[in-house]
Amino acid sequence: MSEYKLKDIVPCNSSSIIKVIGDNYHLVASGGYCEEITWKELIDKARMNFKNKHGTCLIIIENPMSGTVYSYGNYDLTTIYEHGETKGYA
Repeated sequence: MSEYKLKDIVPCNSSSIIKVIGDNYHLVASGGYCEEITWKELIDKARMNFKNKHGTCLIIIENPMSGTVYSYGNYDLTTIYEHGETKGYA
């Protein structure tokens, strides 16, 4: 299981689709949106209510033939954990 810190760059490219889903999180983005964005920036953009800072979310990054599922907030608020794989969107 891979781990990423909040300051790390999100591993995506121009063909990626990003979905952030959680109790206090919602974001769907595609294309060049994710170029050079950090995990912290992505999570901040997905957060709906800044008064509620705690909560968990799943971050799904899909490419045409593969994808990865990440989790945030389940263990701690400083690390993103790789959670699983997808088959992609094509």
